[in-house]
Amino acid sequence: MGCALGAWQGGLVSGPTLPAGQSIDTTTSGGELIFHVFGALAEFERDLIRERTQAGLQAARARGRQGGRPRSLDATKLAQARSLHKDPVNTIADICATLGISQATFYRHLASPDEKAAADCHREESLRAARGSVNRSCPGRPRANGAK
Repeated sequence: MGCALGAWQGGLVSGPTLPAGQSIDTTTSGGELIFHVFGALAEFERDLIRERTQAGLQAARARGRQGGRPRSLDATKLAQARSLHKDPVNTIADICATLGISQATFYRHLASPDEKAAADCHREESLRAARGSVNRSCPGRPRANGAK
């Protein structure tokens, strides 16, 4: 047939290849068959890679390894940030420099649930204002001049 199928090399299946300058004529039944065989082999190879990746991740979890980016602000740093924030002498920039975090990380982790709710309501009001709606339905937020 003139094509070389991939060989088992070091635990990996290399995909099917054609010699340089050759192509598959898919207008014939034989060419279509070869095309489908190559597609099936590629799909099989992809499934093997997926299975091995999942097995490796499960084995790592069993050893106690957790994937993903490490958190920049753990519980002890968060407690330290809150205590530093209570002192009005400390600026946000100084607190962030001391802890080695960005100001966005500081505000994201330090906000209390009430402050988060207020921020969400403010965002919703901004979106409504952009659409032209005047309805302000966030509880606990001050109303516009004269609104009831």
